[in-house]
Amino acid sequence: AAAAMVRGGRQTAARAVDIGCGTSTLPVALISQPGILAVVALDREQHCVEHMQAQFPSSGVQWLQFDLFRDEIGIPPLEEASFDLVVDKGMLDCALVEDCGAALLCA
Repeated sequence: AAAAMVRGGRQTAARAVDIGCGTSTLPVALISQPGILAVVALDREQHCVEHMQAQFPSSGVQWLQFDLFRDEIGIPPLEEASFDLVVDKGMLDCALVEDCGAALLCA
């Protein structure tokens, strides 16, 4: 879907950020898509970031410990950065579940 968005639009090389990536492999899948130039994966838990860095050391994904609510945006690669695609997989997971109880967790 991300690659289709990029190919269908004006972008030739998209930058993506996955906020709250946890131990999801979505950032690795994103970086392998045609048209995706760079992926930054953010999570507030250092152990998640270290785990993913160890699991996918040559993936091309930039894994960073970052808390959107407490940390300053002015750090590379977020400093004056713009992204063509912002992903919140946790929200997507909740939106796609059929169980109403699980969907309420996102409300």
